Amino acid sequence: MILLAVVARLESAILCTHLDHDCLIAGGFNGFMYHVDPRTATITSRHRCHRRSVLAVAVDDEHIVSVGEDSMLVVCDRRQNVAQRIPVRCSLSYGSSN
Repeated sequence: MILLAVVARLESAILCTHLDHDCLIAGGFNGFMYHVDPRTATITSRHRCHRRSVLAVAVDDEHIVSVGEDSMLVVCDRRQNVAQRIPVRCSLSYGSSN
């Protein structure tokens, strides 16, 4: 229900989420990461972390880690609000190899 209320206000399709006890983190098709207060379903912040779609997100008490279609791994320090971009070698395939 929370996600439905928030998605109506976003300008992008949501591709991945992580629900923490005090925050919902959502990664968008547009490369933005959205931070949402699950109690009020309001977007508290949004950050352009990737140049292309955000494909996955993982969260712990200190970090938010995301990987995008731009072949970048982004590690954000939740306490200091600092992000580090790390290029990763990966191959994305969306179809049959035949």
